[in-house]
Amino acid sequence: MTDSTVSSENHATADIIGWITENGVFNIIWDSKKTHIQLVQRSGDIFRCFLKADLLSNELLAQFWNLTKSDYKLEVFRVIGECDYFLEQPHIEFIFYQIT
Repeated sequence: MTDSTVSSENHATADIIGWITENGVFNIIWDSKKTHIQLVQRSGDIFRCFLKADLLSNELLAQFWNLTKSDYKLEVFRVIGECDYFLEQPHIEFIFYQIT
C-alpha cells in the first residue's frame, strides 16, 4: 500500500466519521428505543473505526454502553469483544467504572 493510498483512506475515514457524528447517527443506532438488534450487531465496524481513528469519546462510549441496560446487552459485549484489541486504557477504565 502506498503512502497516497493510506492518506486517501485516512481522509475518507475522517469524512465518514465526521458525517456520522454531524448527523447524529449514534442517536439512532445506539438508542435502545430507536434501534434494532441487527443495527447494534453491525455497529461493530463503526465502533472499531472510531477506535482506530482515536475518535471514540466517553460520550459515545457511554451511549453505546447504555445499551447494556436493555435487551442488547449481549450484542454490546460481543462488539466490545471484537474490538478489544483497539481499546485504549481510558476506554477500558471507563467501561470498568460503569460496571462497578
